[in-house]
Amino acid sequence: PIDAATRARRDGIVTAQIARETPWVMLALALLIVLFDGASAAAGMIAPLGHYISDVMQGVFFLLVVILCWGRFIPIAWTPHLFATAIVLNVAVLSYQHSVDPAGSAIGVILMTTVLFGGLLSMWRPFLVSAAIIVVLVSAMLFRYSSETAMPWIITLLTGIGVSAALLFARRRSATELAIAQQAMEVMAIHDQSTGLLNRHGLLSATGRLVSMAKRSGQPIFAVFVDGLVLK
Repeated sequence: PIDAATRARRDGIVTAQIARETPWVMLALALLIVLFDGASAAAGMIAPLGHYISDVMQGVFFLLVVILCWGRFIPIAWTPHLFATAIVLNVAVLSYQHSVDPAGSAIGVILMTTVLFGGLLSMWRPFLVSAAIIVVLVSAMLFRYSSETAMPWIITLLTGIGVSAALLFARRRSATELAIAQQAMEVMAIHDQSTGLLNRHGLLSATGRLVSMAKRSGQPIFAVFVDGLVLK
């Protein structure tokens, strides 16, 4: 068993790692939207004007979140939740596009999104909330505009979310293993391997905290450096 402080530190490392990657993922999504619309237009598959307007709105939202993340204008803990919001927005737009053009590729893109976004998100709470919203959105759209084929698509959607959850679990476990290794390296860097006591680097890193404690308590600080060599 690990103590609460160690677990909190480990979770913080995982969250920070995922948050650093998320803006790049959102930037890639924005570029993919542009490339998909451009390729569709170049191939002669001219979609209704509303498709392009909704795609532009998505791209602008994604880019805005990327700028906010890179500019440190939002707390790092919010990044996965903003990413989940972007995914829900993406699915909502695709659901609208499918209602306008049932023969288009929107439903296929929705299914690909549900399979992939868990592994990209890697955070359980925003994943579960956004997955529930996606199921409600897509189910409502299918029953309204494609009621005859709604159930097969919904079953496929739920299967995709299950696969997405499995990818999330695998990536989360991998990120946790990396965090454990980083914690071990941090401990080795500031502790003597023979005695388990703080080494010089560890003491220097703790000096600021020790001085603050000493000032608050009115107690002096006493430190002893012992460096020995054992000969056999």
